[in-house]
Amino acid sequence: MAWLVFYYIQRFRYANARDRNQRRLGDAAKKAISQLQVRTIRKGDQETESDFDNCAVCIEGYKPNDVVRILPCS
Repeated sequence: MAWLVFYYIQRFRYANARDRNQRRLGDAAKKAISQLQVRTIRKGDQETESDFDNCAVCIEGYKPNDVVRILPCS
């Protein structure tokens, strides 16, 4: 009986620690994303030209008035 109680207590502690860790990582990711530079694409910018690369995340072309975040890898 003591082993069973010990087992469930450890399981509960492990689950709570994992949830705390996930929350901490999520908060850190949100903070890092919020620190990226934000820019609005305007008509005539080089990103709107047909020979410019697509967005690396969504694989779509840029359109005027799109709000984009500038990644460190450009």
